[in-house]
Amino acid sequence: MISIITPAYINTIEKLEWLNEMIASVKTQSIPDWELIIMDDASPMPINLYDVDERVRTLRMVTQSGPSLCRNTAVALARFQALLPLDADDVLPSHNILDKLYQAWLEDRTKIIYGDLQRLEVMDGIWRQGRVHELPEYRFTQKSAGINGTVLDPAGTIPVTALHSKECHYAAGGWKAELDSGLEDVEKWIAAGKAGFCGKHISEIILLYRRHDESRSSLLRRNKQESRMRNKIRELHQDVYQGVYPMGCCGGGAAYVPPPSNANMSMPLTLDMYPANEKVWVEYVGQAQGFGIVGQFTNHSYAIDAPGHKLEVHVNDLNKFRHAGRGAHFKVGVPAPNGFTAPPPPSGPAAFVASEPVLAQILQLDEVALGTV
Repeated sequence: MISIITPAYINTIEKLEWLNEMIASVKTQSIPDWELIIMDDASPMPINLYDVDERVRTLRMVTQSGPSLCRNTAVALARFQALLPLDADDVLPSHNILDKLYQAWLEDRTKIIYGDLQRLEVMDGIWRQGRVHELPEYRFTQKSAGINGTVLDPAGTIPVTALHSKECHYAAGGWKAELDSGLEDVEKWIAAGKAGFCGKHISEIILLYRRHDESRSSLLRRNKQESRMRNKIRELHQDVYQGVYPMGCCGGGAAYVPPPSNANMSMPLTLDMYPANEKVWVEYVGQAQGFGIVGQFTNHSYAIDAPGHKLEVHVNDLNKFRHAGRGAHFKVGVPAPNGFTAPPPPSGPAAFVASEPVLAQILQLDEVALGTV
């Protein structure tokens, strides 16, 4: 059901121990249908696993290629449609977290499922669980819009360990090799959002991440490469950072071009900006006269004149009609009014199309990797 993909560069006994701890946390999961693909990134020492399990495969790169190409190559070899990146020094926190992620993903396979994180750090010489990082709900906006913790923030919202589909991976163009020092996960989730694959947060600790001096995030800051990587992300996605969202983007639906920068980013939008398959006709069958409802998703102001009034509503705004105090007086899915003519499709930016993910060269493909068994 789930392909877990792990790049590994093992140059110390301690890192080998962490890798085996990670594998042990996967093997204790309540669902048995998983595979773990470990991409040995030309490590200077052999990767010796403590336990043999046919669900665990280790493949070695010809030369050191970096986490992005290792992950892309693992996806190309993966058997299952659901993908979970998991770093070699991290640990799954509980025996059923894989199942919780998978069940959330089954509800909508276009979603990227992520949750909260808990730090592993050394206390009194022992690795212990530390601070919990509760991540925000998914938003595809800029911090300048007055909302913290969004996909377009430099630090991102979604961690690298997030369950998503192969379709999402290829639509985003995989992990980019040019982000060689880090933040490749931030860029991937931006690209995925541009392609219409939006995030979904679950209120569970999904990962214990290890804080140490040789972690990728520590090296990024110590080597003073963070600004360069952030600039590279902005270069790759100039459109959304300038407020122009591709057709179908999580940031604005269909061909959404936001208002000028000096305007309120939450101002109402015309429903004509959304395609017909995202809208439904609703009829008011109550007795009240002249009231309005503001859509939670579109922020559009719906005006209801009188009994019998029909109006077109975005499907993601229907919840406000059901819980507006008058919900019992709305009929959903009624025919359009006589004489209604749909407006022409909106013009605007085209849909985002990513390039093919770049792969690394594997030293040797065994029969399992080739998919012949």
